[in-house]
Amino acid sequence: NSAYQYERFIQSHPQNENAELALFMAAKSHYQMSPIFSKDQNDTNIALTKLQEYINVYPTGEFSIEANVLVGELRDKLDKKAYETAKQYHHFGNFRGGYISAISAFENFILDHPGSDYQDDAQFYLLESQYEYGVNSFSDLVPERLAKAKEYYDTFANRYPSSEYRENADDILAKIEDYNFKNTSK
Repeated sequence: NSAYQYERFIQSHPQNENAELALFMAAKSHYQMSPIFSKDQNDTNIALTKLQEYINVYPTGEFSIEANVLVGELRDKLDKKAYETAKQYHHFGNFRGGYISAISAFENFILDHPGSDYQDDAQFYLLESQYEYGVNSFSDLVPERLAKAKEYYDTFANRYPSSEYRENADDILAKIEDYNFKNTSK
């Protein structure tokens, strides 16, 4: 209700000395309605739009620093939502095409959330999903799918050489190379 009242005030009194405060408070009211990451994020997106509107109108305004902090928090929430959704697909495994969905979701996450704190996690789970998808495929499809997993490994290793997942990623690479060695020596 407060967001609505502040927005009405702004529409009725756009030149009022309190217009900046009202615009910020309307945006902050929307921020307060943003739910936890696991819920629908429609209110989060509205809050981001309103906060960005405040920042655009008052780039050096009294509340611009706080508005930017709030924007960062909301973006982190959206990052976490997208990451956890992709990870959920990964945990489905081969059941109902979980690995295929995970691969797509992690690829989209990596492209859509470039500054996210979950980038190395997403890149690792993309690699692991592709590897599991490959080894659980029909035998004639395994080499192609493991080659793609190797590409994902190379990207992961280059971008995140000191990641907490590096040892697990190296284990996956060893399994890929072992598979390739066994099948080329036949």
